[in-house]
Amino acid sequence: MKGRWFYKILILVLAIGCLDFFWVEDAFAIPHFARNFNKRCSVCHAAVPKLNALGERFRLNGYQFPGTIDDTPLWYQDTPPLSGMFHGMYMNMTMENNTSMPMNGILPGDELTISEFQGQAFELFAGGTLGSHLSYFAFLEFEQGGALEDGNWVTERDFAFKQLFGMYNNVLGGNTGSMNLKFGLFEMEIPFSALRALGAHHATPYLVYSVDPLSGGHHGGTGFRFDSPQTGIAMSGILSSGFQYELGLVNGTNASFDTNDKQDVYLRLAQHIGDQRIGAFYYKGKSNLGSTVAQSNTDFFRVGLDFSFNFLLGDRHLNIFGQYMRGENDNIAFLDVGHDDGADDHDADADADHDADVDADADHDADVDADHDADVDTDHDADTDADHVADAEGDHAPGQKFSYDGYFIEADLSIIPNKLVTMYRYERLNVDKQAGFFTEDTITRQIFQVRWYFTPNFFTIAQYHIQDSKLGNMTMGDQSSFGVMNSDTKMFMFMLAYVL
Repeated sequence: MKGRWFYKILILVLAIGCLDFFWVEDAFAIPHFARNFNKRCSVCHAAVPKLNALGERFRLNGYQFPGTIDDTPLWYQDTPPLSGMFHGMYMNMTMENNTSMPMNGILPGDELTISEFQGQAFELFAGGTLGSHLSYFAFLEFEQGGALEDGNWVTERDFAFKQLFGMYNNVLGGNTGSMNLKFGLFEMEIPFSALRALGAHHATPYLVYSVDPLSGGHHGGTGFRFDSPQTGIAMSGILSSGFQYELGLVNGTNASFDTNDKQDVYLRLAQHIGDQRIGAFYYKGKSNLGSTVAQSNTDFFRVGLDFSFNFLLGDRHLNIFGQYMRGENDNIAFLDVGHDDGADDHDADADADHDADVDADADHDADVDADHDADVDTDHDADTDADHVADAEGDHAPGQKFSYDGYFIEADLSIIPNKLVTMYRYERLNVDKQAGFFTEDTITRQIFQVRWYFTPNFFTIAQYHIQDSKLGNMTMGDQSSFGVMNSDTKMFMFMLAYVL
């Protein structure tokens, strides 16, 4: 029967997992990096997938340990440069509609409970060195999940490269990693990557990173998400003093093609003092609706401050970290397509309409004649002048501004090293009061999680989160169906994951 090989491999993987269970103390990490360097998971990981300080240096140095250069060509390496992860999830979620209108098919005052298995995924990783100064990383994911659309739960499938990039390391020579070049589709050097966090990134990404006021909802354009991989080029490094930097030029359209003639720029700075870190970032870019015919752009920025502090409590490890972030889009309504050649047509239409109104109404005609030279007709003149200036500058007219700020703080505690890990996160997102689509509202969320590692590469996650949302007409990334427009959401999630 076709496909029988798949079931044989699946049974073999499960059998290996059972064997690992009985040899926990002697188990080595099995992903490619651990196999290639003959190291345990705990050398680079505080708890899979979260990296410790050495693991971060290894990643930043082009997947080489600090102070070393791995010049072994890929075809001479002892093990294939591949790793993978299976994970499956059970979810029980309750959404309560606190609005006066239907929301996602839920009537006002009603609630909807969903209980199902979802989030099944296989992730394939390849990475390492190609020789002296060259390294690479690829991340391919196949995921099957679900989303709520107009009260119906629909299946969604995703199969795509999430990251695919190369690096030229140690541009200045030596083996310090003080300057590296990165190019391709990569995750920017954001302070806290959801892919390497203890929180289940599929279910609960960081709220302040997930805000995208352009994609989905009433726009459907090519919005920007701070935590999404971007296509571009970046220069990065970490100095012997612990100073870290990254300066990048990217499309700013996540993994999609760029839809305007401008690239976005971002800067990340951080200072490491032992296992402690403080940092900041700035991102400035331009987005539009994705049309190459009528580009209506919005300028936007994201700026933030972050910290990460580590403490040893006997044989227990505590990591407390947090992020403050502010963002602004100067126009998300796109009221004007902004072409220079539209000015004359606009003036001609305005004059024609004005003359028609004057001829049709004698009283109005008299008023206009009396006040025309003095520019008393402020409504018409103000609108005409504003549109004329916008057209003359080739940019959009003043539209709907969107601004927000927010923060999160998280505590990760290793109770039994390499076995039992707990996590608590508090998040708050504030949308500034502004005319049009938004009022001054908030999202707050608390997440509680417990992880148990049967082996370093086979673990289970139990997570519970409470979210109170009071926002309308905005996409919250993966949370677009999970609590916008004033709703309360409670979700329990249980996941099994196996890394091979």
